[in-house]
Amino acid sequence: MKVNKFYLALIAILFVACISFAFYRKFNDQSSCPEPVLANFKAGKTYGPPYQVIVKPWNGRHNVYAIFMLPVEQKAGKNLLVTIKGGRTYCGRAWRVGTEYEGIQAKPGYYLIKAGLKTRTSSLLIARGFIKQLKDPRNWNLV
Repeated sequence: MKVNKFYLALIAILFVACISFAFYRKFNDQSSCPEPVLANFKAGKTYGPPYQVIVKPWNGRHNVYAIFMLPVEQKAGKNLLVTIKGGRTYCGRAWRVGTEYEGIQAKPGYYLIKAGLKTRTSSLLIARGFIKQLKDPRNWNLV
């Protein structure tokens, strides 16, 4: 009977390992950046640094983001690129929010862009110990 319990435990461990690996691969695929975004980043076509970075995924969805302040005559990119130690990059989306957003007022002649990471991406990065790097505005680029 002990042999059967051993095999059941072994099968359960293998099952959990396979599921974990599948989720890990899915996470890496969702966080990767499209090649044109990376090319623009490497060419220096970025806007930044952000005016403010908010990292509070425990407050619900869409609570890991940066606010960029850009001149009205400058058209912004729609992609966010966050660089984490080790050269890994994660992409997010950006959208225009007007001249006032959550108490932040744009200077005259400027407008605000909110650029955010997916909550699951930011939560996994925090779980891996990268919260200080997420809070660092130098790691956030609007492309």
